Amino acid sequence: MTPPVPASANPTAQDNLTVALNMARTRLNEQLATIQSVGGKILGTQEAFSQQIANNGWRNLMDFLGNLGYQLFTNQFVVIGFPVAASQDPAVQCWLSWSGCSDGVNVLTTPALPADFVSPLQLWERYTGQNMPFPTDPMEKIVGRLPSIPRSTWMGMWQWRTDAIFLPGSLQVEDLMIQYIRYLPDFVDGSPIPNVPWYQQTLPLTRGADALAWYICAETEAARKNDWAAQFRELGEDAARRIFNRDVRANQRVNLRRQSRSGRLEGNVGYGYTY
Repeated sequence: MTPPVPASANPTAQDNLTVALNMARTRLNEQLATIQSVGGKILGTQEAFSQQIANNGWRNLMDFLGNLGYQLFTNQFVVIGFPVAASQDPAVQCWLSWSGCSDGVNVLTTPALPADFVSPLQLWERYTGQNMPFPTDPMEKIVGRLPSIPRSTWMGMWQWRTDAIFLPGSLQVEDLMIQYIRYLPDFVDGSPIPNVPWYQQTLPLTRGADALAWYICAETEAARKNDWAAQFRELGEDAARRIFNRDVRANQRVNLRRQSRSGRLEGNVGYGYTY
């Protein structure tokens, strides 16, 4: 069976940053002519500010698509072996961050959040080493104060604060499946493609040059205090919505139904919400 071709190897699916820059130059043609007539340069690949403007536009585009929930900026990973709580005090909480984790007493370097992690969406838990599936129902996200509860073999809840996931701790070593928002790095020389300058790096957003070009135009005009900046940003958002609509079209082909209050329709028994 022939393996699928990655998007980066498909010229009809993937652009590089040079395409977006050329689009932006074309759209800024009138402003470019004015600046160049007095000896100025704009969006030249050798100018330091051009790289910063492109990265500013890229970050704004990621923010917009990420807030819409575009699939490229949603990911998940599994934490294997989150440690047992080292304290029996219900007021002592455990946490997980980019630098490592805490069992409530000791700070450990592993496990840790991945480098592209921005903020969590949902968490699931299971016992470590038993090869059991993660449950369908996610852990409860707590808004406000994380309750002080006696330790048990499940944590059941979590809270995101101070750039860390806080947990009540468990008497059992657990695995955590975490769905999260991610962002991609800026464009720099030699990364992610070695020996390739920043302006020739692959744009990791399928057919995304059009939207990015508008955002680059907006950043360029905002730096010049030009009223065109707001209009360019709106055009960038329109182009980004067309990208997001790819997800919408696929999701419209899925039958969605909210969970019943009792949970019986989903095979659960109890008084409601699977309890």
